[in-house]
Formats: sequence, C-alpha cells, structure tokens
Amino acid sequence: MGDFEVGGKGRMTASEARGYFHRYIGLPFETLVLQGSSTRQLSFAVAIGVTFGLFPIMGVSIPFCFLAALVFKAPQPLTHGVNYAMYPVQIPLIFVFVRLGEWIMGAPNVSLAPSEILELARTDMVRFVEEFGLTCLHAVLAWSISAPLIFVGTFSAVRPVIARLRDKHLVKPLIPERPSQ
Repeated sequence: MGDFEVGGKGRMTASEARGYFHRYIGLPFETLVLQGSSTRQLSFAVAIGVTFGLFPIMGVSIPFCFLAALVFKAPQPLTHGVNYAMYPVQIPLIFVFVRLGEWIMGAPNVSLAPSEILELARTDMVRFVEEFGLTCLHAVLAWSISAPLIFVGTFSAVRPVIARLRDKHLVKPLIPERPSQ
C-alpha cells in the first residue's frame, strides 16, 4: 500500500513520494507564484479570490475577480485559483447569505428545497423569477455587507503568512515593497 511507481525511478515509499511531489511540483509552484509580485499584491490576490469566491450567485465571480485584480494589481492566476478553491465553501454559504439577507430585510423565509425549486421553475416561471430573483437580491445584500469584513480579514490573515513564505524561500519581488504607513 505504501509503494508508488514514479516515472522510471522504480518503487518509492509514501514519504519519498511526498518528498518527490514537494521537490518537483510544490517548490517550483511556490516560486512561480511568489516571484515577481510583492507581498501586498499576493495578499490582495488571495483576499480578492476568497471574497468573490463566496459571492452567492454561482458563475458571476470570475469577471468580478478579474476587475478587482486589475484595480489592486494582483496576479490574475492566483486570484482565480483561490476563487475556484472557494467553491466547496461557496455552496453552503449561499444558504447562509440568503437567510441573513431575508433577516436583514424582514422577508419571510423562502423554501430552498431543490425539489420545490425545480417544480416551481417547471410549473410557474413568472412566480419562480419573482420569488428567487428577490431571494438572490437578499443573498447579494448580505454578501455586500459582509464582503468588506471578509476581504480585510483575509488580507490581514494571509499577509504575514506570505511574508514568511517569501523569507523562507528567499524569493524577492521584482517591484520593491513599499514601507507600511
């Protein structure tokens, strides 16, 4: 169970495979991501990806990430990679944002049972759009209120981690860091 075949090298143990993966995939990836961007830019990329990755309407976050990364001069690949990585967290938080938005607006709770949603979409499209269009607006309202907190919290949490990674690998940005003011 603990042996793997890697390339033409023969059998290796699980710990050797982890070392192989880290050396030939992990370290080059870290260097590629860290090289050429400042700690601040990388932190912005992660914060943008997390914040828009939690947007409660699926499939809409990509253009938002693109524009935000342009504004903050954050690396696009890292921004979108983090955005995609948030997908497993985004789905359950859609329900949280819907309920929070309904609570903020004092609206009655709409049933979020998939079978009921599909049945309503099949039988009465006008009512479906009325109910779930408003539900989407409630979710977007709740996300809009929480987004600045998510952004600042993520930025503050990842900045020291990225700085330590940069120091650990001795990768210097192409653009010098601006001193904190």
